[in-house]
Amino acid sequence: MTADRIAAILAGVLYFLGIIACALSVVPVIDTPDYLVQISAHAGQVTSGAFFQFLMMAAYVGMAITLYPILKRHDESLALGYVGFRIVAAAFIVIGVILLLLLLTLSQDFVKAGAPVSSHFQTVGEILRTGRDLVNHVGMTLVLSMGGILFYFLLYQTELVPRWLSG
Repeated sequence: MTADRIAAILAGVLYFLGIIACALSVVPVIDTPDYLVQISAHAGQVTSGAFFQFLMMAAYVGMAITLYPILKRHDESLALGYVGFRIVAAAFIVIGVILLLLLLTLSQDFVKAGAPVSSHFQTVGEILRTGRDLVNHVGMTLVLSMGGILFYFLLYQTELVPRWLSG
């Protein structure tokens, strides 16, 4: 088995690992109306979501790094751009995980304070939740899309996969 074949298989495994980790990283309790109480009550869900987001990050970056030696033979600048966009996406994932864990800490403090009706907890919670949504749903989506365009263009240009598949 050639080194390219091993790299392609590893990249495929990492791709599917990333998809599975992505599905398991969802933390639906954040979107409930009483999220400050619910996050604290479902701390295990939040921490497992954070773990799977880190796993997803490693899989996505690992896939790009694994494919880089193959892709750079065809167009080094596009291959490097693809890897760079994946690394920036990884940074967004880390920021999203930090915001998620900050929400958990805020939620626990909110519950300890007796869940006051009107307090700074709600304001800070909304800021953290909105920031996390922007990082995960806007920033990361844009960065992954740009990297994906480079990757698909490279695949189309080099015909490493059938053209209909890269399109």
